[in-house]
Amino acid sequence: IKDSQSQYWPILRIPDDIFRDRSRSGPLFTALLSAYRQKASSSWRSFDFTSPKRFDDNIALLRRIEKDLTAAGFLHRPIIYFDSTVPKSRKAGLINIAEKFGASVVTDHTKATHVVASDPEFDLEEDILEEERKEKEGVDVEKMYLRTVVLVDPAKEIATGAGGKKKTGAGSSHPMALVHWWFWPSSYD
Repeated sequence: IKDSQSQYWPILRIPDDIFRDRSRSGPLFTALLSAYRQKASSSWRSFDFTSPKRFDDNIALLRRIEKDLTAAGFLHRPIIYFDSTVPKSRKAGLINIAEKFGASVVTDHTKATHVVASDPEFDLEEDILEEERKEKEGVDVEKMYLRTVVLVDPAKEIATGAGGKKKTGAGSSHPMALVHWWFWPSSYD
């Protein structure tokens, strides 16, 4: 998008838990209301996320959603503490990235919501450079870690339908898990 003013605007993915609460006072309602208010004030006929001409408008829309979710208390930016184990050669760049995406950096670990530390056994400089090279080439990184967030057994009764009748899960009859991939935002879950 050659003429775009916003191609370098940092935008974070909207966390997936925003889409889970579908109540009238919840974050999904707030995000949709924000989108429709932006649409009305911009006199758009429809949402169009594929048009290069609307790229700046779409970034403005996402910014408004982000602002409204933050104002309503549904979206919180991290407060990051960088441990002394983080190499000084990487720390300045990491602080720059964190601040660019709206995070705060603190010098007291008790005030932090996230602590960044380096493990010399796993965070060797040459390993980090090799993984970055592989990612740029589109090769899967060998180390993938995950944790289970929710277990769902579709064969069991999972919800109460109209009239108090029980409904069972649709689709697979095998238990499923929602997992969180370490080092990736929750929107990848």
